[in-house]
Amino acid sequence: MARLTSDERFLSRVGPALASGCMEWVGTPNHGGYGIFVTNRPEKKNVRAHRYAYQMFVGAIPPGLVLDHLCRNRMCVNASHLEPVTIGANVMRGETLAAANAVKTHCDSGHPFDQANTHYVREGWRRCRKCNAASVRRSYAKKRAA
Repeated sequence: MARLTSDERFLSRVGPALASGCMEWVGTPNHGGYGIFVTNRPEKKNVRAHRYAYQMFVGAIPPGLVLDHLCRNRMCVNASHLEPVTIGANVMRGETLAAANAVKTHCDSGHPFDQANTHYVREGWRRCRKCNAASVRRSYAKKRAA
């Protein structure tokens, strides 16, 4: 009996297309919810199933880019649902804290994040100038009282 190639083994673990167009991986998922596939070329190696599918049907993933699931389904291996993007773009497209904060137009106290009231710190995140000033005043008053 002939041994199956990695591509044949891969295709045997892809489920039928769903109404959404997603082709879900029916093999093992990893702890993050992405499908995992063990290749046998040239040596056994664990790879994410969606990356294997993209390389098999489209080609190499450009250096420095990651694959974004446009369908938001981590188990989908449909290459047409995958787009190479920067890590930053992938994070901002997802349901992450960074993405949620980036779309905020006002701070938690209701002050606008506009050019005059926004301070960008060295680490890249932004701070409300009015809230920061109030925090500094409270801290100063606390030190004077002690």
